Amino acid sequence: MTEALRTQWQLTVLALLALLAAMYFGAGLIAPLTLAFVGSIILAPVSAMWRKIGVPITGASMLTLAAAVVGLMALAFALEPAVTRIYEEGPAIRRGVRDLMWSVRDLTQGLDEVSQQV
Repeated sequence: MTEALRTQWQLTVLALLALLAAMYFGAGLIAPLTLAFVGSIILAPVSAMWRKIGVPITGASMLTLAAAVVGLMALAFALEPAVTRIYEEGPAIRRGVRDLMWSVRDLTQGLDEVSQQV
C-alpha cells in the first residue's frame, strides 16, 4: 500500500467519523429541520391553492399552518379514546399474545412427539 493511498484511506475514515459525530451531536437541530422541510413539501399545494384564490403569500402561509395545526389537533382528539383504550388494555393484550404463543409452542411440541413415534 503506497503512502498516498494510505493517507487517502485515513482521511476517508476520519471524514466518515466526523460526519457521524456531527449527525449524532446535531440530531437536536437536524430532526426539526427535516420535519419542517417535509412539512413544507406536504403543505405546499395547500398554500398554492390559497395563492390561486388571491390570498397574499404571508396570509396563505399562515392559513395553511393554522389549518394544519387545527387538523392535527382534531385528529388527536378523535384518536384519544382509542389510544387510551389500547393503552389500558395493553397488559391484557400482552397476556393473550403470550398465552397464544405458549399454546402454539405446546402444539408444536406435541407434533414433534407424534412425528418421533411414527
